[in-house]
Amino acid sequence: MFAIVGSDGAGKTTVSDELLTWFREDGKAEYCHLGKQTGNLMRSIRTIPFFGSRVDEAAKKRGPRKKSGWSPGPLACIAVLLMLQRRLNRYRRMMRFRQKGFIVLADRFPQVGPPGRLDSPEMYLAEPTTWYGKATMKREQNMFEWMASYEPALVIRLNVDVDTAFARKPDHKYENLATKIEAVKNMNFGGAKIIDIDATRPLAEVVETAKAAICDILDKR
Repeated sequence: MFAIVGSDGAGKTTVSDELLTWFREDGKAEYCHLGKQTGNLMRSIRTIPFFGSRVDEAAKKRGPRKKSGWSPGPLACIAVLLMLQRRLNRYRRMMRFRQKGFIVLADRFPQVGPPGRLDSPEMYLAEPTTWYGKATMKREQNMFEWMASYEPALVIRLNVDVDTAFARKPDHKYENLATKIEAVKNMNFGGAKIIDIDATRPLAEVVETAKAAICDILDKR
């Protein structure tokens, strides 16, 4: 099981396509996306006349509460549980491929710490005051700890500067990309082996560097 991580604009999808083709030359391999993909959903919603702008404004107002500590209401808890179940379904699908002997390439990977909004629990800064809020927070934390307990054989971390990422993803917000780039740098994946690759380099160099690191892992096993 290999994981490829990086902010939007780091080239995860492009590099993953190259690696998956290479894996399949010698055996069975499968690509599994483990992120929530809420960003894609929100960008689609924003394009809806009238309704989209109202949803976007509501999301912006909710943001500061999540940064400073918040007590989730029933709708927020339902949303957290639905997104958690979606992620669990993808994760369990990945594990089934792994058990069948596939080489698995995971795009993103669940994190427990350090705390942050990228691939970690949504409620990490919550201060629930209701029984359902506390139950939701405990459920989410337990499931993330379970998912993070299975370490990838190698984490391929694609590093990129914010200007390059924004040039590749002009439909994203510049400040959001900057936040994600910093979050990726601080991920530790529970002590799994990590290779850091400069994703601003030509694609062929990035792919060859990743292949060399993967071969090193496979040779040792």
